[in-house]
Amino acid sequence: MVEGNINEILKFYKLNQASKYIPVRGDEILTKVFECEKYGISTKYDGHLCFVIKEKDKTQILNFNGECFKRNELIDEIDSLINKEGIIVGEIFH
Repeated sequence: MVEGNINEILKFYKLNQASKYIPVRGDEILTKVFECEKYGISTKYDGHLCFVIKEKDKTQILNFNGECFKRNELIDEIDSLINKEGIIVGEIFH
């Protein structure tokens, strides 16, 4: 299912988007991040960058190299929650 095009998209995201994220504490925002009106923040969990690939009747969880995480219980849960096709970026952790 994962073709060269998908692998290129995953690697591009890792190199050009995820690499820009920086961990900061609340008191470090103005010293590590430029000043602006709004910030987008999220809690950083120490996991592995992963991509949920949903196509028609198949769902996979891949790392940025296109290698599968063999987690059928997560795939079943994703399928029960999401019924649209696409790529979802996140972290997998235990």
